[in-house]
Amino acid sequence: MEYNKYSLSFKGSGMSYFRILLVNIILIIITLGLYYPWAKARSLQYFYSNTLFNEQAFVFTGTGSEMFKGFIKAFLLLLGVYGLVTYLVLNEQELVGAALFYIFLVLLVPLAIHGSYRYRFAKTMWSGIRFGYTGDKWELFALCIKGTLLTIVTFGIYGAWFMMNLRRYLLCNVKVGDARFAYKG
Repeated sequence: MEYNKYSLSFKGSGMSYFRILLVNIILIIITLGLYYPWAKARSLQYFYSNTLFNEQAFVFTGTGSEMFKGFIKAFLLLLGVYGLVTYLVLNEQELVGAALFYIFLVLLVPLAIHGSYRYRFAKTMWSGIRFGYTGDKWELFALCIKGTLLTIVTFGIYGAWFMMNLRRYLLCNVKVGDARFAYKG
């Protein structure tokens, strides 16, 4: 049986990434965090352009401006929840506030994962071939709620299975052109 040989390599250096990281940190501090989406885009562009598959680099076409829209939505949503939780705590409703905060996190995380996968893979290319994410947000949402509840009920024992099921779902819904990824774990 003959196998195809593929090569995956990284040609970047720690020093060049350190310079990017240093500039990003300074700009994030100066802008009180507003520069974060542009910093994230710059870091992703660096890593993608320095990662080679069969001697061809990946390309990340996303921009900080595009990511800023999602950043603002998430920020306003978190600010609203934080305000509500603070209000409840100040009115001696600590238990209700804490419960609301954790429920919010459990509900938000799957939607954030889904959105980030859709965006990141829609903006990823290799050798002119686009990547994509085809997962359904409600299917992912149901998987995460079930996994979280089973992990709580089993005092964390189900957590490892939950993480593998989550990884399988996400990776099996990633495509490159018309080819799909597979994951068995």
